[in-house]
Amino acid sequence: MIDQKNNDNKDDISTEGLILTPEEMEMIKQLRTGKTNEKWYFKTWAIVVLILCVGPFGLIPLWFKPRTKLITKLFVSVLVIIGTIWFAKVSYNTATNLIEYYKQLALSLQ
Repeated sequence: MIDQKNNDNKDDISTEGLILTPEEMEMIKQLRTGKTNEKWYFKTWAIVVLILCVGPFGLIPLWFKPRTKLITKLFVSVLVIIGTIWFAKVSYNTATNLIEYYKQLALSLQ
């Protein structure tokens, strides 16, 4: 006969009969509660804000984040680098057009 108690909570991690280190116990507790002791700058929302505010410098915590897969790090890094290059080109073209506009304006006012 199947124990009804174990059947109710399939996601629960049983630690009966195991010898665990304090770190392992903490990890199991975090898995059960869904809370982690992750630093704020490793959280996804913080990395997104950093990337949006400081561009490629926001990739530094992403690469040091321990739980992120390599393919995700590479994909996000390529996107951020392509976005940064695009933004730099658009900014350069805008500045060049503004300088040319003000030169023409200065000539027309003379």
